[in-house]
Amino acid sequence: MEKHLFQNLFVSNSAVDILDFLADHELTPRSFEKNWVLTHLDNRDLFLIFFIKKEKDEFISFRFNDFSQYPESMEYLNEILNGWVQSDYFTYKPIQQKLEHMIHMRPVFEAFHKAPSP
Repeated sequence: MEKHLFQNLFVSNSAVDILDFLADHELTPRSFEKNWVLTHLDNRDLFLIFFIKKEKDEFISFRFNDFSQYPESMEYLNEILNGWVQSDYFTYKPIQQKLEHMIHMRPVFEAFHKAPSP
């Protein structure tokens, strides 16, 4: 079940829902032996999904509706991740780096979606 966090930002930690989403979009990783993170664009929505291998495995998915129009929500999540990085650098830094890459690419996607149709 997704929960609303901020503006257009939603979060889910339901392993079943996340695994269904990954399977439906042919994104299921080959292995669950180590941590991984991925991003997926679905039209104008951005998904940041990660798996953390611990004693109790953890899946988390963040969804940004129409992400190019709401940079504040991406910065909001980046601040949250910054706090997580302080507590466990090697687990959360790759996730933060993936988000920061998408933050830098946001203007490109915004321009693409505003481009006139031929």
